[in-house]
Amino acid sequence: MLAYSTVGTPDYIAPEVLLKKGYGMECDWWSIGAIMYEMLVGYPPFYSDDPMSTCRKIVNWRNHLKFPEEAKLSPEAKYLISKLLCNVDQRLGTKGVDEIKAHPWFEGTEWEKLYQMKAAFIPEVNDELDTQNFEKFEEADDQIQTSAKSGPWRKMLSSKDINFVGYTYKNFEIVNDHQLPGIAELKKKSTKSERPSIKSLFEDESVEAPNQPVKGSFLSLLPPKLDASEQ
Repeated sequence: MLAYSTVGTPDYIAPEVLLKKGYGMECDWWSIGAIMYEMLVGYPPFYSDDPMSTCRKIVNWRNHLKFPEEAKLSPEAKYLISKLLCNVDQRLGTKGVDEIKAHPWFEGTEWEKLYQMKAAFIPEVNDELDTQNFEKFEEADDQIQTSAKSGPWRKMLSSKDINFVGYTYKNFEIVNDHQLPGIAELKKKSTKSERPSIKSLFEDESVEAPNQPVKGSFLSLLPPKLDASEQ
């Protein structure tokens, strides 16, 4: 069964997701390839300053997937990434995860003992307010930095939440890009779903007499309407 919804972080979205032609679990192996590239090189394979340019690069991955010489990747690493960042029908993992686990780059990996092995890097965390392991970004405008630590909403957040201002997930929707047919464009959602009323939550639409509350319904607890003569 194929899915058609567009979800994911732009840097790691597979091309078949952006092209909206339907996708399966193979898109996750593409994301694994993008994450592997970032961990070995230092930045995502199709990085750009804006999401739209990133999406264009992903759709045209044949022209933009390059391995910098300074990263000094092994031939096995390049081959594995190339077999993950490719067309769906040629992507490693389409026949199961064993295809990936058997790749030469993972030679010597004891998969059954992963949970017992000591991690290669263990981050130092002093307390719940410690943000030293997060990358620091320069603020483009001093006003933005000031407003992030002030305002009426400031009282609604705990002290530990303030330390992570700026790491909030942004929700985007996909619309067609008229400049490049076949590719989608990321835009932030502006519509909000309406909150359901109490009546809509407890009303049974299958009852023929909508004015009569269902037995055991919350509506039966409400006082009856007054007649015009009683008002």
